[in-house]
Amino acid sequence: MTNSPLPTSELNLKDQQDFAFGCEHYKHGAKLLAECCNEFYYCHLCHDEKCKYELNRYTVKTVKCLYCENIQDIGQYCVKCKKCLGEYYCDKCKLLDDNASKKIFHCEKCGICRKGGKENYYHCDGCSACLSVDARGSHKCVDKSLYSNCPVCMEYLFTSTSPIIVLYCGHPIHKTCVNELLKFSSEKNEEPPTCPICHRSIIEPKVYSAEMDKIMAQQPMPPEYKDKTSKVFCNDCQRRSDVPYHFVYHKCASCGSYNTVLV
Repeated sequence: MTNSPLPTSELNLKDQQDFAFGCEHYKHGAKLLAECCNEFYYCHLCHDEKCKYELNRYTVKTVKCLYCENIQDIGQYCVKCKKCLGEYYCDKCKLLDDNASKKIFHCEKCGICRKGGKENYYHCDGCSACLSVDARGSHKCVDKSLYSNCPVCMEYLFTSTSPIIVLYCGHPIHKTCVNELLKFSSEKNEEPPTCPICHRSIIEPKVYSAEMDKIMAQQPMPPEYKDKTSKVFCNDCQRRSDVPYHFVYHKCASCGSYNTVLV
């Protein structure tokens, strides 16, 4: 027997009580009724992918037990066969799930369930969202910053199930997307990537600047360019300055960053 989700009609459910019901998003023993289209789905995300519009998860009232096929009001246990439909159940989000490793918890301030363990997150009132405890006191707050799309993959961040980090500039982004940007720049031996929104440095500017100082010392300009200067704008400190001319690199006179553009 495969663990892939199959239509109820194709399963001998009573003989397969240990069957891993569910979809790629959640594993549990029930299907939710979407009253908007009068169809049953494993979860609200499955509905959204098929129908191309968002199901209001809070309005779900009815489920079908996948053990005995009884249709009933949503709850953690089947009222007919008494099976547990989900080890985790949130009556507010109408969410069921059997995967304990996700460590799903409900945040009252966010108004939704999140995964990753309540002990690993805290609700930042400045950002109006849950952030990793590692970001407490070390990130720049931007009100409702997660009410936006990831600037790389364009997934809506507030309801995203993937880990999110806040960059130095305060813009949020998927952790996996940042890692891909860093990996790509490393493989191509290019300059460190910048925030796709404001172009500020993703990694600490001082780390890259120290390496660039060594490169600049090994690449002095010809004597005829010794007294020439360039006017640059720094993406990191948002200041303009006059700096020594170089064919490629220009170091900000204010903060020392090389994340500059000629003006």
